[in-house]
Amino acid sequence: MKEEYFTFTVSEKVGILVLLFLIVVVNAMIFLVPVIFPPAEVDCAEFDEFVCSYNSNLNRLRRNENEPDTKEDRVQESTDPETKIHLKQKSDSVRLFDFDPNQVSDEELIRLGFNKFQRRNLIKYRSKGGFFSKPNDLLKIYGVDSVLFCRLNPYIKFRDDQSEKILRNINEKRIDINSADSAMFVALPDVNPFLARRICRYRSLLGGFVAKEQLLEVYGLSDSIYDKIESLFLVDKNGVSKIRINFSDYNELVRHPYIDKTMAATMLRLRRLNGPLSLQNLFESIDIDSLKEEQLKAYLNFE
Repeated sequence: MKEEYFTFTVSEKVGILVLLFLIVVVNAMIFLVPVIFPPAEVDCAEFDEFVCSYNSNLNRLRRNENEPDTKEDRVQESTDPETKIHLKQKSDSVRLFDFDPNQVSDEELIRLGFNKFQRRNLIKYRSKGGFFSKPNDLLKIYGVDSVLFCRLNPYIKFRDDQSEKILRNINEKRIDINSADSAMFVALPDVNPFLARRICRYRSLLGGFVAKEQLLEVYGLSDSIYDKIESLFLVDKNGVSKIRINFSDYNELVRHPYIDKTMAATMLRLRRLNGPLSLQNLFESIDIDSLKEEQLKAYLNFE
């Protein structure tokens, strides 16, 4: 029997008709939707006004690059009367004058252009014993940026007698490195708030300092800074926290800066195999140089 290759079954014919119907409907919708639902008219007047304003401001900025203006000129350019008054008052309120950051009052800080946040931090810094020995120390104050500093730098004048008095007081009363807070560290020469926080964080990890030289292990504390502040410290070892080597778990051991993962695992293995550790059998069994051995001994409790 001859096979017929160009005929369709009833279901195939129905499918073709449905597909043709959908094609016709979709094409009809393309033309009918804009007629049935006409698009709303867009008023471009507001946008055109914005573009003109933008171009005007851009041209004025380009002119100002070649022709420096004054604060009074900028006040006059404002079209809003209230803005004129506000800018004029602000311009009149900021008056630069010579000042000593160790003695300047809150009212004088306002006149110099400090905001409330900056004034509060500066006064709080001084109240905790902080002092300024050079102009760059003003950048220690959180919130004082380089823009404000550059504007005020020519006007920072120190009274020699006041600075010498503050330095003398600090030298006469040295700081306990294990009880000082971050504010006391910031009061030291060349120690900024970030470095002060790192010192406190490293002290916490150690359990306390047992020697002033350990400050050199703090990230960011250079030899030059250490040479300036070393004589201002004393070390009270009574409060140093020690690790109970025969009771501490892995996490407690490896948390200490002088104990790495391999050393911690070795300590636990020795304790599991041989029982409680002693000073002698511990350091005979771990690979550690003499310097680190002496450092670590100060933080171990074998009881």
